[in-house]
Amino acid sequence: MEEKLIVCVAAHPVLFDESLFSYVDANKKNDAWRRVADVVGAPAEVCKEKFNFLLDSYEREKNREKELSRSGGLTNHKSWKYAALMGFLAPFLEVEQTARQRARIPCQ
Repeated sequence: MEEKLIVCVAAHPVLFDESLFSYVDANKKNDAWRRVADVVGAPAEVCKEKFNFLLDSYEREKNREKELSRSGGLTNHKSWKYAALMGFLAPFLEVEQTARQRARIPCQ
């Protein structure tokens, strides 16, 4: 389910690209989540919650990689299994932020 969810969210930039005018349109976001839910085969609320969990995990992985690269320990680091799939989010995240500082995707 995770891979399908990540690929589906990546196809709907309105869910993550704050530079889009439509990013603030709740109706467009809800429509996008409904389309994601249809493809994934799970309720939209479950998809949102699961994606928020994946997003937190991705941010922790990027922060861990940054710390390891500073200390020179990145050579032995095994990447998180969804890191490459979630890579489409890299331009949209500030890696230093914690999950609590970042605005959450609302589970309306």
